[in-house]
Amino acid sequence: MVDIATPQNDRHLEIVRAAAAATQKRIFCEKPVGRNPVVGSRTTTGNPEETRAIECAAREAGVLTFVGFNYRWAPLVQYARQLISEGRLGRLMHYSGRFFAGYGADPRAVLSWRFDKEIAGLGTLGDLMSHVADMAHMIAGR
Repeated sequence: MVDIATPQNDRHLEIVRAAAAATQKRIFCEKPVGRNPVVGSRTTTGNPEETRAIECAAREAGVLTFVGFNYRWAPLVQYARQLISEGRLGRLMHYSGRFFAGYGADPRAVLSWRFDKEIAGLGTLGDLMSHVADMAHMIAGR
């Protein structure tokens, strides 16, 4: 497996393309997988072209891809999923998710890549809140 774990989200596309072309190994890419939009694209919002290009490169090479949604494997999350899937909590009617992190809360802290739009793309939304969306899909289904 090729593990793409650079925090430089602006490098994911080129690394995935190279890995997909050079090997038949599975590709694990940290998120956000792609930024939005591709640099030089005519669109500026609402069009995840870079992520789409990454998916196409892997599909054309015939390799499986994975994304780093690690919170889903926490024992508490797995237990909640089990309770819901067994119907022990009744029918799930609502999901409310939060991600508690102090990124950027301290104005004296080091400036993270998450705050550089050219590198991060969606920044904390794509990097951290994507866990909340993934958890909703995993626990509650689509």
